[in-house]
Amino acid sequence: MTGYGLAAEHTLKDMTIWNGNNGKAYFYQSEFPYDVTQENYGDKSYSAFVVNDNVTNFEGYGLGAYSFFRDHSVEVESGIRAPQKDDVTLTNSLSVFLNGNGGIKHIIDEDGASVLQGQQTEWDCSFKYGKNKQSAVNFL
Repeated sequence: MTGYGLAAEHTLKDMTIWNGNNGKAYFYQSEFPYDVTQENYGDKSYSAFVVNDNVTNFEGYGLGAYSFFRDHSVEVESGIRAPQKDDVTLTNSLSVFLNGNGGIKHIIDEDGASVLQGQQTEWDCSFKYGKNKQSAVNFL
């Protein structure tokens, strides 16, 4: 399956969960909910885009997670989560702090810089796990 120009916004759990093998996603834009009612929303490990742990082969291009936590200082752990498998690759992923409080601690799992107040955009240009793992390259 291939997805082009996907978007999901403001849901109170994981926003998109990819379950299929041999999938590709080109451009994904997602905003965490502005008006979470509890500051502990970030403790629940929700992400904007999740590649299911059962997936063995996936390619993502231009996947982005945006934050604007208006009412509470919420920090989510990661904008994107993916299984640690050689054939799961993510290219040009990003996290963006739009405004408000809190932000996103990592772009993908525990990789990539935070976007918190004062830091606006961080990119992870080429991300792979396992023997082909490449470190995050941040610019802007």
